[in-house]
Amino acid sequence: MLTTLFPPARLLRVAVVACLLGVGVVAVTSAPAGAGAAAPPRHAADHVSPRVPAADKLTAEELDAPGISGPATAAPHTLVRLKAANLPKGAAALWSIYPRRGADVATTAGTLLEFVAPPGAYEVELTVISTGEAGLSARRVYHAVTIGAGPPPGTPPPEPKAGKLDPVQAIGRIQFGNSSCTATVIGPRRPDGKWDILTASHCMSGVGAKGTFNVKDGRKLPVRVVVHQTRPDLAWLVTTDAVDALPFANVAAENPAAGVKVWHQGYGRHLPGNREDGSVSYPENGEGRTQFKLSVSPGDSGGGILRTDSNEVISTVCCTTRLDGFGDVWGASVRSIRAARPGVVNLDELPVPADDSGPLPAECRRPALLETLGRILDQLGR
Repeated sequence: MLTTLFPPARLLRVAVVACLLGVGVVAVTSAPAGAGAAAPPRHAADHVSPRVPAADKLTAEELDAPGISGPATAAPHTLVRLKAANLPKGAAALWSIYPRRGADVATTAGTLLEFVAPPGAYEVELTVISTGEAGLSARRVYHAVTIGAGPPPGTPPPEPKAGKLDPVQAIGRIQFGNSSCTATVIGPRRPDGKWDILTASHCMSGVGAKGTFNVKDGRKLPVRVVVHQTRPDLAWLVTTDAVDALPFANVAAENPAAGVKVWHQGYGRHLPGNREDGSVSYPENGEGRTQFKLSVSPGDSGGGILRTDSNEVISTVCCTTRLDGFGDVWGASVRSIRAARPGVVNLDELPVPADDSGPLPAECRRPALLETLGRILDQLGR
């Protein structure tokens, strides 16, 4: 049985200070087994301090204010450890937990609260009493902990969700240092629960680089580069963690024929997220790329180009003769993409991650030259 370890003398001093401040104090103690003590009453005076939702933006002063760090969820009857953060020097800390019934609590140090409790929603309150130029002051902060019911003993863990075929939602934005491009989640999910993500190699520096994939539903997934091929301009990324239920697209089985209708929906500067339609001009050249008639812009790089009839990925946006308008566009071919797809990859054995915090690679600055070339071609065509 866990027990409260507040020294009586210290608790008395804190209680006196709290009384001088008019603060309601609830000492944390452990009820004997089977005592069934009722939860202590809550009073309006216990909530005089406004609560700030965690999602709100905080000022620099608020970031240094006292707080509670620790998990927001826990399994039933497992030890939950919460710590008081940013306590002023010499401050006293009083912990309270609601509801109190059934919770076995200990404070092995004034800055640490440990408790074990049955399933339910619990609110932990920390009252920080300190002295300053204005004299004594008290501040309350709160932390919510949900303890789950958990599966019955012997129940096997549920199978993780394998995701949903949804090519539009599978297209997301990637960030490597200052470089922002487009990428596509490719199914099926890997046996280890991680996901392969397809993009262009000129969007990052090389194998081992770390980046972020932004899913359209708001999730931000850390990724690593595991394949980086400059000639066809393709890269395969892998999520660093296993991820349930991601929308994905499939790669076509073979290169498309000339004339096949295609579309893409990247994060370029020109109408970001807008669908652009085009067609295949040439299935594959000597560099492992397919040529299209399509409109792309900076930021679309790496995004999947998909067949209109089957919504299968047949290429990735690489380069173009014209930006923000219809032009000749190239991207990695189906053959190149399928041949380069990674198998079992141990991310811990990859090279030291490249430094992606500097200027954009030369390939990412290339669109400025292509835009000039596009203008010249437009003038020659008039």
